[in-house]
Amino acid sequence: MKTEWRQKADSWHDWGLCELYDLLQECEWPSGRVVSLSEPDAAGFTLEGDITPLEFGAAVHRQMSADARWNELHPRFEEGKKITRCAPKVENGRRVTGEKCDPKVTKAEWEANACRGNPPQNARNKCQRMSSVPLTPKALEALLLPDGGAASFQEIAVFAVTPDKVADVSQGANPVAAKHHSNGKLRGPSASNSAREESSAFLLPCFLASVSAWKPFVKDPTGDCTLFLPDNVPFDRALRLWKHLRYHALVHPDEPGGAMYRNLPYQGDGEEAQLLVLLDSLQSHLAPMRSADTLDEDDIRELNDWVAINFSSGTNVNVGVVHRIEVPGSLFALLEPIASPHYWKEATQLSFVADCLSGVRVENVPMQTHIARALFRPQPATTWHDLESAAFLLYKNTDQAGKSTRRAVRLLPHFFHFFATRMLSMNEDQLSACRKIGELAGNAFCRDVTLLSRFHNCANPDNLRENLELFAFRLMKASNSDDRAGLWHVSPKEFGAVLELAASPQWEAASQTISLFASLAAFNKNLGETKPQG
Repeated sequence: MKTEWRQKADSWHDWGLCELYDLLQECEWPSGRVVSLSEPDAAGFTLEGDITPLEFGAAVHRQMSADARWNELHPRFEEGKKITRCAPKVENGRRVTGEKCDPKVTKAEWEANACRGNPPQNARNKCQRMSSVPLTPKALEALLLPDGGAASFQEIAVFAVTPDKVADVSQGANPVAAKHHSNGKLRGPSASNSAREESSAFLLPCFLASVSAWKPFVKDPTGDCTLFLPDNVPFDRALRLWKHLRYHALVHPDEPGGAMYRNLPYQGDGEEAQLLVLLDSLQSHLAPMRSADTLDEDDIRELNDWVAINFSSGTNVNVGVVHRIEVPGSLFALLEPIASPHYWKEATQLSFVADCLSGVRVENVPMQTHIARALFRPQPATTWHDLESAAFLLYKNTDQAGKSTRRAVRLLPHFFHFFATRMLSMNEDQLSACRKIGELAGNAFCRDVTLLSRFHNCANPDNLRENLELFAFRLMKASNSDDRAGLWHVSPKEFGAVLELAASPQWEAASQTISLFASLAAFNKNLGETKPQG
């Protein structure tokens, strides 16, 4: 038997191909059989050996139906990880789903076991199907049934290596192209209602992707799940990415510190923000030395195409929209840790996502996503424009930002200054002058939406000069009051540097920079006046 497994330009199938390669490395073949697995190349791999389809199916199913696989897909609740009597019931090595017994847990017992939050009224000693599995409980049980049989991995694997076998593709196997109804068939061309047919070899990687515990995912409070898969990635690099996620970048819900609703390190308030969290985790876990099993900096800069798949996974599974998100290779330089501000007591390295973005929370406004979306823009000028718009939006919604952490929002100017050095062509003196004028305007006139809006809406060099003149007049008038004398001094050299920019092709970048730092300064000052320091 010789089978070539190749990518199909289908993100779901191609992810499952990584699962299949890893699985075949662990398979135990019948005694005396010689089976060889090729090294992965850009398109896939080859399996060759003197085994029959039935023996292949049996070997694959032994791996997939193992108790550890089942338990991996049915993680415990928080209390079940730490309190022994709250652990889920186990029968024949497998966790039993839907266990009804709800033991009482006291506050003292909860705290003694270092459980997070407050104890539930009735502690849950049951497990649940992982949210990232787009299969009904019944279909998942059939796939992983120890005895095999119809609709199990045994049958699917046998058919996969049987020549000339074709099969209908169900939503449970591959939801990427699915449109409607739980476990419905994929539609073919729009002129027909026939199910999409593929070779049976196509289905095995697809179902392996469906039950993969290592798809990056986030489940929101409404019960909808969003998961992220790479697209257009050569197989050998995709396999290294799979291993990097499996062993380094993702947090399994069943492990200490894991959460039931995600395997990303942080939640994120929308798809782009969640993908940014994932990319930051990938980069922060890069190995110092390249190996066959790890990603390196060259690999990660090539992860430019991603698919965000939305579905609900309750009693039924319903696939929603599928979004494609493009990521510029230049993004990863912006995610590198940078030194803390000079005024911090202790020098340290800070991460934009972990130390700053994750703490920016605005009710009813996905601010993290606005910022992430800006960073995903391919052109630096467009990115800076969108970051300025995000900063102004943040300022306008200060009253909704009470859940933001003070440490995180105070770091926004520090990181945005770093971004500016990578995106703008102005020198450090020019950038610092624009930042100073912006921060002076934001601090002095934090409640004056009209003045700050003038910088935000600046349309041409004349507008910028007029805004600077108005700002200088207002600043001088405010500084002459007894209680504010000298608080907002701008040197003639700094003001002159900005006026020179206003008369140059960089006027727009200068205006956006002033507006951005004015918005952040006004936001931080207003937020500090409306919530306790912390």
